[in-house]
Amino acid sequence: MRLFVAALVLLTLPGCVSFSETQRAQVEDARSLVSRVVEDPRFEAVLLDMGANDEIEWEGRLASGLTERPADPTRWLVDRYKEAGAPQTENIRPYVPYLGFWPLSKTRAAAGYGSDEIKLNVVYLERPTSRIVRDPISIANTLVHESAHTFGQVHGDSQEASVNACDAAYVAGTLAEALLRSDAAGGAIGEKEISSPVCSELSERLQARGVLR
Repeated sequence: MRLFVAALVLLTLPGCVSFSETQRAQVEDARSLVSRVVEDPRFEAVLLDMGANDEIEWEGRLASGLTERPADPTRWLVDRYKEAGAPQTENIRPYVPYLGFWPLSKTRAAAGYGSDEIKLNVVYLERPTSRIVRDPISIANTLVHESAHTFGQVHGDSQEASVNACDAAYVAGTLAEALLRSDAAGGAIGEKEISSPVCSELSERLQARGVLR
């Protein structure tokens, strides 16, 4: 038992976890998709429409240390995506969560304001070990989501995805995945094909655009 615990601790130490070649390829493919989707006019249009109609939850969702307090946070977020593009390869790091009784943690990634680093949980990056099917489009969703955190967006009191489905990080990531999957499929896709919960207002807008059915 002691050997198991020691091995577990060793595996979660920084520097002891690395991407496999398959995972590295997935991440690079995802980065290319992020670059494409944040420049997609639909990405900007949907976010700004939702922001203008108060369909994105911003109350209490900006980091306390954020130096810029935007009057229009959705416009600010869209501009940040355009400025930043895809996260740099060197800023995407592999990790295994310390908490959540690894490998049972549901955490897919972690990032925060004040650093450009995005950590991806390697347990969820490659089948057959992952309970969540991860492909470059799903990973692109995560990178868009976590990028919002590096810009200064935070979740509310709860970290549950279903509770935060309409906050900016989830809306942006889910929107990115929906657009990418619809383009790949050549038409409307089902909401269940998206790897994160879909905000109801976002779902309605994507149905109107023929992205979701």
